[in-house]
Amino acid sequence: PVKVWNAREAEAREGLPKAEFFQKYGFVLLNRKTAMTAKDWNASAPITLDISHFTGIGMPKGVETPVTHVYAKEVEQIVRELLPDAKDLELDPYCA
Repeated sequence: PVKVWNAREAEAREGLPKAEFFQKYGFVLLNRKTAMTAKDWNASAPITLDISHFTGIGMPKGVETPVTHVYAKEVEQIVRELLPDAKDLELDPYCA
């Protein structure tokens, strides 16, 4: 059997800032709004809707989509907040 813990309770119990909780446990629950709309997600969808969606294979290469110029920047900001000491950050804008 696998025991599933309530992450929200764990965060509340620990009382750590988000970045510290992330450093300690390797994950954190974030409530963030995105500038992406349903139309943006559809415009950024891969050609196929299978495992390639998670690998970037099938994504339109060299084509700017809302994922590459809106969502990737939002993800980068979150990662930088959680890992403030990171000097170099490389995110695949097609798999943000």
